Amino acid sequence: RAWRDQMGERSRFTMSVNVSARQLAHLEFVDHVSAALAESNLAPEHLVLEFTESVLMKHEDGAPTLAQLSSLGVRFAIDDFGTGYSSLAYLRRLPADVLKIDKSFVDEILGGPEDEAVAHAVLRLGSILKKSVIAEGIEDERQRSRLVALGCKYGQGYLFSPPVEPERFTRLLTADGGRLRGEDQYASSTADTARLVVK
Repeated sequence: RAWRDQMGERSRFTMSVNVSARQLAHLEFVDHVSAALAESNLAPEHLVLEFTESVLMKHEDGAPTLAQLSSLGVRFAIDDFGTGYSSLAYLRRLPADVLKIDKSFVDEILGGPEDEAVAHAVLRLGSILKKSVIAEGIEDERQRSRLVALGCKYGQGYLFSPPVEPERFTRLLTADGGRLRGEDQYASSTADTARLVVK
């Protein structure tokens, strides 16, 4: 909330929070999220909850919880996508807004058509299902260039920034004369948008 106040209400900056299987199974999880939003005065659409694919597959009974959070306006990302024996059926059921290509597929992307096949397939799937796709673990310019060539608009990784403390993150947000680098990680029109990760 403090970062949004600093950047101004016109900023489309969002905060992503990783959620564990234990949290998803907690009976009061929706209440906890709702209370945190109310306490911080943060609009729900500015919060993105990230669940790994394996968590969602193991806890299909968590769908009602996700539906309740979605009704609040909270957005969702499926982390490590492609590593958990993906079920296309649950992609249709769950209110996920974002698919994140696992780093293991990004690591292999320069090996040739067969090695980049999964990343290409996830990008195509995201386009068909109207979901944003973010590539994880981009470490060098060749990976970034190849992902851009495949149509990937968003990425995160050490090429852009290592994890940083909140104070350093604040400086990154206001760098370049106050222009937010990586503004709106899920809707920027630039191809090299970074997701800057906070410890």
